[in-house]
Amino acid sequence: MKWPSVSSLRVRLLLLVLLALIPARGLGVYTAWEMRQNARAEALQDAMRLSRLASTAGEQLFEGTHQILIALARLPEVRGQNAAACSALFADLLKPYPYYSNLGVAKPNGDVFCTAVPFEGVANISDRSYFQRAIDRRGFAPGEYHVGRITGKAAINLGYPVFDGAGRVVAVVFAGLDLSWLNRLLAESRLPEHSTITVVDLASQVLARYPDPERWVGKSYPDASFIKAAISQQEEGTVEGFGLDGTPRLFAFTSLHVGERERVAYVYIGIPRDSAFAKVNQIDTQSLVGFGGVLAFALLATGIGSRMLILHPVNTLLQTMRRLGAGEMAARTGLAHTPSEVGQLAAALDEMANSLQTREAGVDRSPGLLRECEERFRGLANETTALVWLSGPHGQRTFFNRAWLAFTGRSPVEIEGRGWLESVHPEDREPVLNTWGAALAARREFRVEYRLRHADGRYRRIRETGTPRILSDGSMIGYIGVGQEVIEGKQATQMSG
Repeated sequence: MKWPSVSSLRVRLLLLVLLALIPARGLGVYTAWEMRQNARAEALQDAMRLSRLASTAGEQLFEGTHQILIALARLPEVRGQNAAACSALFADLLKPYPYYSNLGVAKPNGDVFCTAVPFEGVANISDRSYFQRAIDRRGFAPGEYHVGRITGKAAINLGYPVFDGAGRVVAVVFAGLDLSWLNRLLAESRLPEHSTITVVDLASQVLARYPDPERWVGKSYPDASFIKAAISQQEEGTVEGFGLDGTPRLFAFTSLHVGERERVAYVYIGIPRDSAFAKVNQIDTQSLVGFGGVLAFALLATGIGSRMLILHPVNTLLQTMRRLGAGEMAARTGLAHTPSEVGQLAAALDEMANSLQTREAGVDRSPGLLRECEERFRGLANETTALVWLSGPHGQRTFFNRAWLAFTGRSPVEIEGRGWLESVHPEDREPVLNTWGAALAARREFRVEYRLRHADGRYRRIRETGTPRILSDGSMIGYIGVGQEVIEGKQATQMSG
């Protein structure tokens, strides 16, 4: 005879440990998320700081150029359109100003007659936007990104009109502004590795880029998500997206102005997401490894502890019940009778065994002793999680313990006689009755598996063992049955009624 295993208790204990540790892991996930948000905010704050610094430096350079052009427009060499003297003067002025690619003057028709950079032939800039705006506005005018016809260098040109004594525009003095200084600004900053700085004009054309300016400057990227975000927000802000190189980045951007707050470009600082979250990811990985170690230790300790402290004593109690049910009246638990629950159960079972052995030896065969022993057994059965029942000699079931009643959700009145069959799955009733009837007729032990309706309405598979209760004189007074839900080895069946 093989009684139901109680190893499912171990599974339940392990599940309880897992449930207890889930909040700890949840707290770790939340902490990592919060740290990631803080790291993101800190990275964007640093990027915005540098973006504003670059924008301010650019605006100061534009304003400085404005003042220089005003001064140049008043020189007699410029007003008198003395080409040789003007070009020589501008060439000397260009040397201490590395930010400029060229200084020059053009006539109202666009012909350049004075330039700091020597050139041969004729250069006309009448089609340049800054030239036309300077004449139309009669004041300082920024242009767009282009490659200079005289210098061959990429720059942003700015112009300012030259007036005669009558207030008429007689020329336009201009300066080509080289934006490579922005590259140096980022190179000297302390942003994370692989950060970028990009200056883009309102037409989405790259004016400056660090690193790899040769790869990006002069190209247009109207579909870039971070560029669209800046144009939609107008002044400054932050956004996450992919950089021109396809790398996920955190961007901070600031608009670049000239003159009376005229927006001409945007400065973007891009920090790779991996760099911004590197420290947080490292801490989170260490936390996850530590959690895994704690979980493994807890599961191992629970597995070993449950076997020593719970499963072994419970299995011993069940085996003792099995031996007593088989008529081995000398069977004892061998467990210490401590004040614990298991100790009390062991004491009650051993006491019952003593009484049964005494009755069996003929010391006292009174019906009262038999009833007393059976009452004690019922009390013990009500303390176990197994599904225990008793029957009379003709198969009528006379007792179901609390675990059975709780499992099925039925009352003793509902399951008297054959009423318990109502909880058995309709497809399993006939096989169960056949097995039960054959064992009863042969007065032998039986084992059967079937689906029993749980209190929640679903059917769950149980494994049941029935053992005849035979007295020393050979008479059978009934059966004792023990059932256990099948959890390990075979998934419990759950079906609707």
